Amino acid sequence: MRMMLNHHLKTLIVAVALVVTFNTAARGQTPTPEPGKRLTEEQELKALDLSWHVAVAARDEAALGRLLADDYNLNLDGVRTLTKTQEIEAVKASDPLFAFGAFKLGEVTVRIEGERAIVSGVLTTRPDGGDKNSRRRYFYTRTFVNRDGRRQILEARLLSLYADAR
Repeated sequence: MRMMLNHHLKTLIVAVALVVTFNTAARGQTPTPEPGKRLTEEQELKALDLSWHVAVAARDEAALGRLLADDYNLNLDGVRTLTKTQEIEAVKASDPLFAFGAFKLGEVTVRIEGERAIVSGVLTTRPDGGDKNSRRRYFYTRTFVNRDGRRQILEARLLSLYADAR
């Protein structure tokens, strides 16, 4: 069963990595690796980070279950903390925080520190059913660790940015 889950997660990561590679290459943000070359560790982490956003937007509980470590926690504006189970339930229940519909990532950076990696950036969302001007912006950090031969998210922080996102 574990091998099957690892295979599904690897397939998801590769698919997301390809989408990110082709999408960002089209916009000129990240060079496309030469055919036959593997993605860099930074590119893989960016793809894995993107897969969290895609899973939340799609309300994919199974993907979130694979991405989040069992001891995961999310800190929201330094006020509220969610565990893995609580975050998955909030996504499932379409909690307004996670019902962000269309989204855009900006200023994404990766810092690798041995077995840990920290990905941070700015998330701009347009809530489901919201008009073009009802955008929300967040600064986020996500810490990845190696567990059972794959990367999982150990902790995340989300800080609301109240500046106009237009």
